[in-house]
Amino acid sequence: MTHLLLIQVFHSGIPVTLVPLDATNTIPINGNFFEAFEQNQHTYEAQYCFQSLKMARDTWFDDQFYTVMLVSRTFTN
Repeated sequence: MTHLLLIQVFHSGIPVTLVPLDATNTIPINGNFFEAFEQNQHTYEAQYCFQSLKMARDTWFDDQFYTVMLVSRTFTN
């Protein structure tokens, strides 16, 4: 994203939440996280993120999804 587009987004009036990438490295995705996320899809954005995560989990190549997955690997790549 260019700096001009970033300025447009910030001045558009839509709510923006910035989360540093290193903060997302400390949030493991485990069964409890997945279940809580599934129960709290109150926005289109949350629904999209959950469906993306569910698709990654459902098509994971082995049974180690919860042992290797962090929020940063899911939503920032």
